Amino acid sequence: MQLALAGDGNFSADHVAQNPPSNDYYLLDGAGMFPNRQEYWDFLKTAMERNTVSTVSIPVPVPPPVPGPGARTNIGADFHVLQRAACENTFRAISNALCASKSCDVTGIVAIACARHGCFVPNAMVDLFKSEQQKNMDFAFLKVIEILGIDPEQGVLFMYDIVCQYIIHLMERIGYALPAGLQIDRAIGMFHVHAHKEQCFFRYAPSLIPGAATVSGEIVESLWSGLNGISPSTRTATLAHRSEVLDDHTCDSNHKKMVGMVKFLCRQHKNATLNLEEATEYFAELTNDADDLAIHQWTEEIERAEQTRLVNVADMDIYGARVGHTTQEPTEPSLASTDAAPKSATELWLELALLIEEQQCVIFFHVKNAGLILFPELIFDNVCATTVGIRAVMIGTN
Repeated sequence: MQLALAGDGNFSADHVAQNPPSNDYYLLDGAGMFPNRQEYWDFLKTAMERNTVSTVSIPVPVPPPVPGPGARTNIGADFHVLQRAACENTFRAISNALCASKSCDVTGIVAIACARHGCFVPNAMVDLFKSEQQKNMDFAFLKVIEILGIDPEQGVLFMYDIVCQYIIHLMERIGYALPAGLQIDRAIGMFHVHAHKEQCFFRYAPSLIPGAATVSGEIVESLWSGLNGISPSTRTATLAHRSEVLDDHTCDSNHKKMVGMVKFLCRQHKNATLNLEEATEYFAELTNDADDLAIHQWTEEIERAEQTRLVNVADMDIYGARVGHTTQEPTEPSLASTDAAPKSATELWLELALLIEEQQCVIFFHVKNAGLILFPELIFDNVCATTVGIRAVMIGTN
């Protein structure tokens, strides 16, 4: 069975920089939940931070030269457009805002725990010095593989609230340090996945991943609730004392879980048995109401998608709603309405204003990045073309 892990960051466990820095001594450096400081710093110095955007070059249309004395010649160039990651969410912006304090030398912590039982993994709790960067989680993930001695045949299911971006360049960043043949599955917790794009639910929701069983993937959030009660008291302590206090509380959390593990598993087994009976009955009712041919087709599509999802996660999009094809000619994408009723003239003009403003922002951004001179006729031509297209749609709707 796959080892299910959950990772998350906590910006409440920050630390205020001391002036002058204290010369304290670490009694348990690397012997608890926090790793050895020197090993962590050495990793950060050489770690790769891989952006989840790619650069795409688009040729710029060159307007004719301006006649007359001192005429300028407009030289064509390529705009370098930043192509966003597959999922655009605001978690990164939120984390950057939370760690914006300049008085802190440590802005938070990142930790990895067992996604099923909620036990912290030793050496897998690390400090954050800026935002929640990839290299911080990379180090924690590598320490989990090392400490637990995970066999490549067992595999890992890693649950992280921004795993759709984190997993993209994982092998480029730390592939050299991973065991050969280790299969890494990925998921987003059931709380965070609903804040992502719709496709992320079908691709990363634990309830649609084979072998994930019934797990929320948000166990670390509940662990933070207990740790947040004592982390404010360590904000102005020495770094050594802070790490030892957090080590003591996380170790105590693991000890309590170990003592109560038998009762917890017995209770979970009883609940799982009841839930299995209810789910079986519900599934049988849905199956009886569906056509046999459709059930056979859906089963084949789901099994095929589950076999290839680790190679091409987009195959899981078959779980989404499918809209039938129509013979009607397609309309302008930005103006197409999903409702049956046509849009009013006021709505169309509002869309026009927003679209023009978007186009202006895009042009200014591209010109600034390319280091070019902004010619007014470029914006004028662009906006005029947009206005003509809007008016054509408005004439057609009236």
